[in-house]
Amino acid sequence: MHLYTDIFGMKLRLHHGDKINFWGGVGGLEIPLRKSLNQWNKVERVDFDLLGHWHQTKIDWNMYAVNGSLIGWNTFALGIKADFEPPRQTLILLDRDRGMTVACPIILTEIQHQIISLK
Repeated sequence: MHLYTDIFGMKLRLHHGDKINFWGGVGGLEIPLRKSLNQWNKVERVDFDLLGHWHQTKIDWNMYAVNGSLIGWNTFALGIKADFEPPRQTLILLDRDRGMTVACPIILTEIQHQIISLK
């Protein structure tokens, strides 16, 4: 379920994110996400979590980054009551001395239009 790796001395946990129970609650994804990460850290502590699944970009510079979705807004995103986002991925840069220094979206809408027009 989890993949652990070390980058520049930072221990990272990578996972899909689908094991976090959300159900569209009032606090959004953040509360169940933080509860899950805290529980998992009791077993194996990490410096940072990277995950996806939730069709929305969420970043806590000290704890986690939730990647956006290549397919963007769809019925799944609607069903979990996610905020609307265009199709995008998240670019993260890690610095050896400072940790995560850059987190920015790569907006995919134009790329998708170009691919569709080539068919």
